[in-house]
Amino acid sequence: MRKLRIAAGGTAGNMPQIGHLALLKLLMNMKAVGLKEFDLVFCILSGESNQKNHKILAPPDDRIAMMDLMIPRYLRIATKPDLIVRYDDAYSINSPTAEWIARIQHSYPGSEITWYTGADPVVPRAEFNGKSEIEAQWYRGEHLFRNQRFLVVPRPGLGILPKELPPNFQVINTLLPGISSSMIRELIAEGKPFEQFVPRAVAQYIKTHGLYGYKEKNRG
Repeated sequence: MRKLRIAAGGTAGNMPQIGHLALLKLLMNMKAVGLKEFDLVFCILSGESNQKNHKILAPPDDRIAMMDLMIPRYLRIATKPDLIVRYDDAYSINSPTAEWIARIQHSYPGSEITWYTGADPVVPRAEFNGKSEIEAQWYRGEHLFRNQRFLVVPRPGLGILPKELPPNFQVINTLLPGISSSMIRELIAEGKPFEQFVPRAVAQYIKTHGLYGYKEKNRG
């Protein structure tokens, strides 16, 4: 019997932007890059983490609303793979990746789970004595780094050579938008145009609710 193939990963959704949407579209259509399709794709909205500055986080209700606005209906009703958006951690502290993997494995026994991520947690860092964030800071990080299946999708300029990683890592060098949510937040706080970097409905939500320092005087 064929194993169920599951992709899972998380995002703070702070704010959801076109790079996040492009990644979801890729995961929902892996044949576009010549790889096997997944049966299920989990998109997990993360909660608080000691590794991040939460003064810039939008409230959980707003992040959930923006995630819902980001994901088009056709992705939610796709027959294969199924997209499952989880908000379990939105109002609390993050569940570690290892716990999410165990939770999904319990719900789908015998499945093959791939954790998708950008390049940042994977690259060696001087502050971690040449180790990655996964190895140095994640719960059971050393075990995950050596044994868990990872799919790494770096932004342009953050490419990783596969030879630098264990064989359980697969790197897709595809043309995702080379932007970050922190960059967009800076544009908003400075009163600069940002709308081209987020889905239209998300941009309108940010303006309506005055998120990330958006000011009424900046409305156009």
